[in-house]
Amino acid sequence: MKINKIETSVFDEKEYNNVYFSSMMNKMYKMFHYENLPETIPERILDKFLFENGNCFFTKHNEKFYVFFGGFGGVPNEYYEPTEYIVANPYLKLEKSFKIGVEGVLIRNDSSMLGILPILKKYSELQRHSEISLKMSVIFSRSPFLISGTDDKTKESSESFIKKLFDGDFSVIGDNAFLESLKIHDIPNNNNVLNCIEVNQYIKASAYNAIGLDSVLNQKRERLNENEIAINSGSLIPLCEDMLQCRKKAIEEINKMFNLEISVELSSTWKTQKETFDSVQVSHETKTEDETETNVSHETKTEDETETNVSHETIEDEIEGRR
Repeated sequence: MKINKIETSVFDEKEYNNVYFSSMMNKMYKMFHYENLPETIPERILDKFLFENGNCFFTKHNEKFYVFFGGFGGVPNEYYEPTEYIVANPYLKLEKSFKIGVEGVLIRNDSSMLGILPILKKYSELQRHSEISLKMSVIFSRSPFLISGTDDKTKESSESFIKKLFDGDFSVIGDNAFLESLKIHDIPNNNNVLNCIEVNQYIKASAYNAIGLDSVLNQKRERLNENEIAINSGSLIPLCEDMLQCRKKAIEEINKMFNLEISVELSSTWKTQKETFDSVQVSHETKTEDETETNVSHETKTEDETETNVSHETIEDEIEGRR
């Protein structure tokens, strides 16, 4: 089954999930930018292993650098973390249990090594069901009423009448029996299509936010203020920072162990969002400091006024005493 189809049936769960995963992963591949990676390690493959498996192993084999995905083994250390990484690569005819930190470096996608697939699986299922609901709502909205008949003749006449209307052929009903046996039932308009659209947009925005892309969902139908935008941007940063720090820590160990000069940073939209968020934070901190200084100056002024009033009262008391 090909997963690059333009049109995907929402009723085919497997096909829909494959297309959804591929579409979201295409965006995720632009999250990080690496410098000085070995030629034998494509940037896309490194991130693919990390996003899908939550971890991979960087090592040297036959004088070439590789990243592998596999499983954990060996006796856990004092913190119950794995000490060995088991690799089986048929192409390289490699089956070996590597010692973590000795023969290579474990690279984590995130601190818990969950990867991105659990997040994508959650939103893929929600998105598919929301699109099914939206599709059915749109279909049912084509007719504002339902037609029912008591016999086959009435049914056939009704279908013929609707077909002629659809074709632009206006006709006249001259059968009284047809009119008497025909019943029309109104369908209440409950704005179900609009509700489905809002739910669909909410799920899409939540999915993008989950992977660190800013997609503001404004259900208030009003303009968002600066604080609301800052709060929304702040919720996008932690996962991106965690993944970036995990990569930086692993690359630092790799450079030290194998005498390399690899580096990694956020890229594309994620980098812009991080810079925007940092600038907003700095402006808020500066504003807070200015407000604090203003409050301190007001308190100082109040204290000075109080001391002045006390001095005036003391002078008046002295004058009264002399009298």
